[in-house]
Amino acid sequence: MITKIGIKNVLPELVAYEEIQPGEDETIALAKLTTLISTLGEKPKDPGMVMFIDNMMDPNCRKEVMVPIDRVVPGLKTKMTPATRAGFLVFQTSNNPIEYYYEELLKYIKEKGLKPKINTFCTSIEAIFQPDTFNYSTMDFVDEDKPDTYEIEIIIPIEG
Repeated sequence: MITKIGIKNVLPELVAYEEIQPGEDETIALAKLTTLISTLGEKPKDPGMVMFIDNMMDPNCRKEVMVPIDRVVPGLKTKMTPATRAGFLVFQTSNNPIEYYYEELLKYIKEKGLKPKINTFCTSIEAIFQPDTFNYSTMDFVDEDKPDTYEIEIIIPIEG
């Protein structure tokens, strides 16, 4: 179920990140990164994100997991995400595959007379918002048996 859709300005944010190898599970990579952040004495913030640097449908798509943090911590790869204008769509998982939500967002962007930005820092980002019953401080995984308990935001940088 789509809960929000629109255009917004995404502000720069300090994140810890790790590259994901082709075929590596994003959920596990994100859980490892949040555990490392906590182990190094920093508190991970919501949302955990998967950034698709290339077309996500490409089997060799370059990807990173990212988690917002408040300060640079020795032992963590960190960077500032750039400010960008983007189309966004927030949904609670349902029976629709994620491709359905990408298609809806791309259709919305086109209807607004806009188009995705080419040659940008990424093609899209999926931000996973943890429900109240799951908490980074306890290092719980997303409950994949109850996918309707969390929200995902798709962000696609746009021109203009």
